[in-house]
Amino acid sequence: MSGLPPSAVLAIGPPRSGTTLIANAMMAHSRATGAMEPWHRRRREGFVDTRPEALIPFLSNPVKDTTEVLVVKETTTRAVNADLSLEFLANARAGGAYTGLVIILRCPLTA
Repeated sequence: MSGLPPSAVLAIGPPRSGTTLIANAMMAHSRATGAMEPWHRRRREGFVDTRPEALIPFLSNPVKDTTEVLVVKETTTRAVNADLSLEFLANARAGGAYTGLVIILRCPLTA
């Protein structure tokens, strides 16, 4: 993953479960950057690219030499977005990145 951080983390969960809060907290770290719901534009723009480097235009902060983690946040409103998110994680791992998966399971009815 040349030009990209050596680690990638996917934060995923149902709407109103805290995924945005958790992802923003992770992306606020000085050694992290991230993209919020990149595959939501799939319906509008046809974006389905799951290569980590394809997310560079959507990052919250530019990648620097000190950036260690690429965080991607996705909501499970559509199964295809979850599938694309997991494919991104597999592509990152195949590219040599350390990967992590944060699954937020919280019932939106009790939120």
